[in-house]
Amino acid sequence: MLFDHEHLQIQLLEVLSFDDDAVTMKTRARPFYALSLRSDGETDIVLQNGKNIRLIGRDMSLFHPNLSYTRYSHHDRRIVFHFSLLHPDAEADRDQPIEILHNFRYDTLLPLFEEANRVWHEQAPGYYYQCTAILYQIAAEIQKHRNTETQETSPLVSRALSHMEDHYHETELNISAIAAHLHISTTHLRNCFLRDLGITPKTHLTSLRMARAQALLNSGYYSVASIAKQTGFRDAKNFATAYKKHFGYPPSEQRYENF
Repeated sequence: MLFDHEHLQIQLLEVLSFDDDAVTMKTRARPFYALSLRSDGETDIVLQNGKNIRLIGRDMSLFHPNLSYTRYSHHDRRIVFHFSLLHPDAEADRDQPIEILHNFRYDTLLPLFEEANRVWHEQAPGYYYQCTAILYQIAAEIQKHRNTETQETSPLVSRALSHMEDHYHETELNISAIAAHLHISTTHLRNCFLRDLGITPKTHLTSLRMARAQALLNSGYYSVASIAKQTGFRDAKNFATAYKKHFGYPPSEQRYENF
């Protein structure tokens, strides 16, 4: 997959939103990628070789460049990033011109797509950089999820990881809440994490929150108080204490080179 490549250099072209009913449209080959997330829909993509690809709500798809197709939409509500690459080693996969990711961290990714769409259309100062940062964040979420999938984890641990990804921003989320959601004891959850991943669930949740916080700090768009709220901390003071304990320096000293 494209996002398996490290250090992609992305040039964002535009962010679009669509809400189509009963549309048939022929699309000529375009020299850029299209990454879309559907909130609702039922669409058939028919390639020139006659292959049919069905897309439905909660599907994320990546259309590679130079692809011609016909789209038959019964209903299609989606947000799309158009972008090109400045990376010489990341080339389109001719054998897989459309990559489909079903139910792919939908609750985590949908707010990012919606935020990018809002920012792009408002076009306040700095909107282009903010939308580019969101696209990189989406790429990071995709790659992180794929790396998690390759680990040999039990179904129970996989469910716990997915629950953390979807709810890490909630202040009420802790290890007891995760264990209760899975209908197991905290001791059993801890033992399963140690067996499968070699770390405790608390360590993983903290790392997840800290990685998200660091990315938000580096974006330059959010205050420490806002980041604390977005990463599951009750206030800025508790967040700053946890951040310094995790990284060895406070949020105020975060610099891009630390990222």
